[in-house]
Amino acid sequence: MAAPFENLSIGDMLYDKDTKDYHPYIYEYKGDIAGFVIFGKESQTLFIDAWGTVPKYQNRGIGGAMLRWAETWGRSNRCDAVKLWAYQRAIRTYQYLGYEFIGDERLTLKSNERFRLMGKKLLYNSKLTGHWP
Repeated sequence: MAAPFENLSIGDMLYDKDTKDYHPYIYEYKGDIAGFVIFGKESQTLFIDAWGTVPKYQNRGIGGAMLRWAETWGRSNRCDAVKLWAYQRAIRTYQYLGYEFIGDERLTLKSNERFRLMGKKLLYNSKLTGHWP
């Protein structure tokens, strides 16, 4: 896995599934793990805990497909919006995918990895306005 998920394991995903009621999904390609997404429902909001693509499989649309799968799950489970902590180096990707900053919330981990809270409504052709759920 690439930063910031190089230490994420299948065991971590299963632990989150059992303890947080998260939904981990793995994208397999020719027997290799190529990508993943982990998400859960918090009230009426889909929270994407982590998603990524293994470096050798990047730029093939796998990460985008995994993110769209999570958003589709959210819509089918009556989530109004989706939010996530965006890795600082991937902010442009999130913006390209329609995500906007939610306030000025920031997170810095001990490893100096920086994140910004981002989200979007789960309705087509809508913009984030006013109060966030």
